[in-house]
Amino acid sequence: MSSISIRNLFAMLAYASFDAGHLDARTIGSCTFERPLDLLARLLDGMLRRLHRRGIDRGYQELREEGASPRGALEIDRTIAQLAQVRGALAYRFDELTADTAANRVLRAALRLLAGATEVAAEVRGRLRAHLAGLHEVAEIPARAALRLHATAPRALAEYRFALRLARLALEQLLPDGGAGGTEAHALLRDPERMAELFEAFVRGFARHELHGVAEVTAKNLSWAATSEDPRALALLPAMRTDLFLRWRDGGVTIGECKFYERSLSRSHRGIDERLRAGHLYQLSTYLRAAERHCGRRPAGLLLYARAERELEEVLVLEGYPLRVATIALDLPWSELRARLHRLLTNDQGPDSRG
Repeated sequence: MSSISIRNLFAMLAYASFDAGHLDARTIGSCTFERPLDLLARLLDGMLRRLHRRGIDRGYQELREEGASPRGALEIDRTIAQLAQVRGALAYRFDELTADTAANRVLRAALRLLAGATEVAAEVRGRLRAHLAGLHEVAEIPARAALRLHATAPRALAEYRFALRLARLALEQLLPDGGAGGTEAHALLRDPERMAELFEAFVRGFARHELHGVAEVTAKNLSWAATSEDPRALALLPAMRTDLFLRWRDGGVTIGECKFYERSLSRSHRGIDERLRAGHLYQLSTYLRAAERHCGRRPAGLLLYARAERELEEVLVLEGYPLRVATIALDLPWSELRARLHRLLTNDQGPDSRG
């Protein structure tokens, strides 16, 4: 896979978070994609505005104290060892709900550094300082120590997990040596499954934002043309969910599939001839037939690969459906990547896709 620049990785995260509903259109529209730190700061600001509206996350912390009126669990051994009973006090421990969690310490450390970064726009730095004030209950620790914390957020709090990822990425960018490894960004780039999910969400989020008012963008569940007297047999059918379902203003439809592969083409067993991947064509042609049943119109197909070994853009008609197979290089300068993706998404809004 060709190298993906950190700038483009952050842009992909931005559009993926918009697709997931973590960020609004105003935040995405204000992002400066050519300035990575400013982009991270705006994304973190947008996330924290949402999080502060519902209240920052809190966690239980075990505390140990002594007193005449204990609460929680008595610690008899500690009471005896410290002769606390002589002073008329008992040793005890209890859990207290606090905002001073590992996750919030990471957020605070990132906010502190970003609020002082000259690459970040002044108005954004001001908003970050306001977020810092909202974390006054959270202990301030050095940035390097924050990166070493094993900070997690509950699975149910997807927005908090995303904010934590942004904070770690910001710390890695701001520390001189990348925080001794830049583990958050590099771990993501080295994980093909997570990158495949990110690429799909990025393309869909990009389409949602850039084609607003031009096309309705979703990931749609389609139905199989299947019948059975036994409902259990139908329940065994796999889900048929498109990566990208574009319904244009005139009613035309484009079905898109996004693939993150080392190679967009497969090789013969002799390793000589290159061919389009059969499984991907079978999958997309099945989706196109199902979409035609659903919409009553002939849709167009787009098979989009994150570019690996070569650039590719081919147009053909597959079983009566117009199809474009193309690659997009994630190492392009952002302005070029954006222009190419926009063109690939809109090129297939042709008369053949309108029934």
